Amino acid sequence: MLRCSSSPRVREDLTLTRDAAQGEGREVVPVETLTKDALEAAIKANKLPLTIEFNQANSDKIFGAGIPRHILMLAKEADLAPTAPAMKMLREVSTAYKGKFVFVTVNADSADSEPVVKFFELDKEVSPSVVGFVVRVWGQMLGVWVSGQRRDGC
Repeated sequence: MLRCSSSPRVREDLTLTRDAAQGEGREVVPVETLTKDALEAAIKANKLPLTIEFNQANSDKIFGAGIPRHILMLAKEADLAPTAPAMKMLREVSTAYKGKFVFVTVNADSADSEPVVKFFELDKEVSPSVVGFVVRVWGQMLGVWVSGQRRDGC
């Protein structure tokens, strides 16, 4: 059973937060509208940071987030810097679509990028490149878009 409280102390303690180090602030779920579904949706939407780097440690987090739509940006390390235009654009879009898509960055200069580059048949020299896909329940992908070009049947 879910119980609600209007106590300011309880509200402060139970406020859902995102990683403040990433500058993403605090997400507040109003107690007055708190339902099981609303709480689950808030947790799902805030489970990951706005953008998450693909690497061995984060792979399970990315694919286990419960969000089937993914946008992946393969870019050189310099393009992934917080002040780089490509990264600024990705963060702006990820803010607007938080909880609806998982936004993944892939450092083309890292060895961790190899599985992504091979799977999507990407060219590291053509970056930044953007890939969009939907993960099906059984792990296959439905429709893959690579920098504006659709690929089916992955």
